Amino acid sequence: MCGAPEYETLLMGRDNLFAQPGKYPIVKCCRCGLVYVNPRPTLEALRRHYPDNYFAYTQEDDIAPLLRRILVPMVKAAAVNRIRYIEEVIGRLSDKTRVVDVGCGTNQFLRYLQELRGCRGIGVDFNVKTTDYVRRTYRMPIVCGTLHDAQFKDGQFDLVTMHEYLEHEPNPRQVLTEARRITRLGGHICIEIPYIDGLPAKIFRSRWSQYDVPRHLVFFTRETLEKMLQRCGYKLITARAFGAPFIIGMSVLHSLGFNKLGSIKGAGWLLVGLAGAPILPFVPIMREGMSIVARAE
Repeated sequence: MCGAPEYETLLMGRDNLFAQPGKYPIVKCCRCGLVYVNPRPTLEALRRHYPDNYFAYTQEDDIAPLLRRILVPMVKAAAVNRIRYIEEVIGRLSDKTRVVDVGCGTNQFLRYLQELRGCRGIGVDFNVKTTDYVRRTYRMPIVCGTLHDAQFKDGQFDLVTMHEYLEHEPNPRQVLTEARRITRLGGHICIEIPYIDGLPAKIFRSRWSQYDVPRHLVFFTRETLEKMLQRCGYKLITARAFGAPFIIGMSVLHSLGFNKLGSIKGAGWLLVGLAGAPILPFVPIMREGMSIVARAE
């Protein structure tokens, strides 16, 4: 964020999803406080950490019918919660709201946004198979590549969303600057990221599922994200931290030695849910993620 070379090492991370070899130092900048992976892995090195069976690429047709009955309502509930949070801040979305979802995956958020609000947004994702699937299955507009590759017009969108994306971005300041360019003056950006100030991060440390190195490359606090947004032309309006017992289940299993959770299927996800179930009473204090809304100034 600030360009300073001085940092302190916080911990060493490993690939806890696929057990790929390698250690990744997670450091904190001594000047601005940003936490990030240093040194950054090359794109070639990162490629092996995003295999085709990475769960973010899972297509609904590939999920077992019984498990689909459980997961699909969970995904819809998450999308509804995101829509409600955004609307609490900026007002009701409509079919006239111009939206782009960066790092959209299989377009789940935009699919439910279209179903519930009539808003036909456009997604951006760099995975070729995923973008082909969205076009073929849902007939929805999607760009294969980065936000810069999309070459949208200045001020084209009322709302830019990045759900569980910015932590994957090698150049977050660059992508936020591009996001500001395509957001109209007075428009908004909504970002959802891991919450490194929460108890789960402190308790599980390198086994915390949201330290998911090297797929996750940068980790913001509320303060560092606000600074980054200011530098890119946004003003933070609101931020909230939230719990996610299902995700905590992954941290519990990591701590017990399960280090290939990225490849689990079917009943394996029930194991993750069971591992997180005892945390349910403590969700209000076990905060895993943070959502923010900022306005384009």
